Amino acid sequence: MLYNTYIPLVMRETTEEIEMILGIDVSRWQDNNSTAQQMDFTKSVSMGAKFVFIKSSQRLWTDEDILYNWKSAKKAGLLRGAYHFLDWDIPAKEQAQYAWSIIENDPGELPPVIDFEYWKPPPANAYDILWNYVIEMERLAGKKPIIYTGAFFWKKYGTFASMWNNYPLWIASYSNQDYMENNIDIMTPWNKWTFWQYTSKGDGLAFGAESLDLDMNYFNGSYNDLLAFSGISQPIPEPPPVIIQPPTTGVMLPKLKVISEVRIRTSTSTSSLDNFIRMRKVGEIVNVEEIHVKNGKSVWVRDNIGWSAVVHYGEKYME
Repeated sequence: MLYNTYIPLVMRETTEEIEMILGIDVSRWQDNNSTAQQMDFTKSVSMGAKFVFIKSSQRLWTDEDILYNWKSAKKAGLLRGAYHFLDWDIPAKEQAQYAWSIIENDPGELPPVIDFEYWKPPPANAYDILWNYVIEMERLAGKKPIIYTGAFFWKKYGTFASMWNNYPLWIASYSNQDYMENNIDIMTPWNKWTFWQYTSKGDGLAFGAESLDLDMNYFNGSYNDLLAFSGISQPIPEPPPVIIQPPTTGVMLPKLKVISEVRIRTSTSTSSLDNFIRMRKVGEIVNVEEIHVKNGKSVWVRDNIGWSAVVHYGEKYME
């Protein structure tokens, strides 16, 4: 999807934890056709993902892995949304009808998505093409489609008409939350975001993909909020958390290498900067003295300096 310069995720830190739900998005690029295996969504679930956006189509052709991905993600227990990559030279109404035909018998739990980003030089009336797609898909699906875009792209090719704010926003911004939300405020008509694609550098292998990198996303709210957004009245039982047993006494603990800058803290709390010591630099070796797993979603290690996250909500900092 959007390929911006990658900036490691730095979450906004306040006196309260910000509740956001982890998810991924995939397409045929997560599958290596030279091997028999395909996307393993059970690994995505074990890593804490609760939802997935799956590419269904572009122009008037189908993503080659949509049928497998669609069924397998459902079987794994992920909430699913299909996205169509908007093209400029095919009538938008036809594109919407084609995209809907792929999923109409099993439309998924999340609303369908229209991917509005750079593809060949966009025409001056790109927003008209988008609008025609949106209203046709809303008619077909009976739900307001989600619009995926980036703030800088929207500023150039979208409009500030208030009607857009009626549709859920999936924003692509490989940055920190303050920067992302400020760009939404000044470059788009939206006053809030629903989904945030915060990096394209997730650990693909850990989440069951064959690609090394994977798009990672957050939903803006709790798991119950996500269920409500999906129109699910009865809660879906959450899968059991991944349990990583700490080594027993006498077992040599590992050395880890930092692959993305990460904070060293006096504790595993991320609710304040009061416990901040310094940043660990890329390439730094950490001699692990203690391991701590938080809620099945984060793994922390301590050395003689302090605590740092190895994996935190899908973002990998050491290996």
